Amino acid sequence: MTTDNGHQQRTLQTLRAATESVLSASSYSGDNLADDLRDRAREAALRLLSIRERSSKELTDRLRDKGFPTEIVDDLVTRFLEIKLLDDERFAREWVTSRAQHSARGKSVLRQELRHKGIPTPVIDAVLESLSPEIEEDSARMLLSRKLRAIDPASLSDREIYRKQQRRLYNMLARRGFSSELAQRVTQDALTEHRANSSTE
Repeated sequence: MTTDNGHQQRTLQTLRAATESVLSASSYSGDNLADDLRDRAREAALRLLSIRERSSKELTDRLRDKGFPTEIVDDLVTRFLEIKLLDDERFAREWVTSRAQHSARGKSVLRQELRHKGIPTPVIDAVLESLSPEIEEDSARMLLSRKLRAIDPASLSDREIYRKQQRRLYNMLARRGFSSELAQRVTQDALTEHRANSSTE
């Protein structure tokens, strides 16, 4: 925990330094109240970014939810985009890689998630096109392997039980955004291999 906090603090200090020169004189109006709000909004934004990468819409929404004026939030987000503290394409690539590898999400669900986070359609298309088919398939197979631990391999010799498990696992993959072709193929492979284990144990 101490290490994580230390890492976050160093990241926060780095972010502060990166914005210091760009958001100094040109950002202030001479109105003490407005300038104080800008400082607080900037600090809140940097703290959010020190935790993880965010889309411009996500950061905008979080700052508005905290009660900062729209004008200040929009100006801050625009400046962060200019100096690349915010980058929607970078965010999208990191999001897709992480979700595909660690949370077992297929392309259709990833597309929905990125839309929800305000990523433009052309960026979504480019990022998902670059997602390796091997990564997506490995993610689906890893999820199936975890679910198969609860299924007795010998029970799959019963045709009805086999079909029931096949439908259940296929539907699970479909809900997570994997294509029907991929879901059908890896489910069939996984069940066949799992059933074969009953004859070797």
